[in-house]
Amino acid sequence: MIWEQNRPRSRDRNVISPANFLDWREQNNVFEDMSALYGATYNLTGLGNPEEVAGMAASPNLFDVLGSHAMLGRTFTQDDGVSGKTTWPC
Repeated sequence: MIWEQNRPRSRDRNVISPANFLDWREQNNVFEDMSALYGATYNLTGLGNPEEVAGMAASPNLFDVLGSHAMLGRTFTQDDGVSGKTTWPC
């Protein structure tokens, strides 16, 4: 895992902004690939009242970077990372 430091706020593990992550990934010459992951809350709607649920947002290549495959269904595609289809702009 790679983190930013936010010295003025004494944070050794500051959440990386999406723009910084994209810059790091583009300039990377050490790692085979990079993926981003962060926790967030989402509103679950449907029948009944909406509920706030904990979730994770990830760049589409997360499972490729981890070398993991889906047991059922599919993992993410690059189209899953298109702006407007997801909360992560990668």
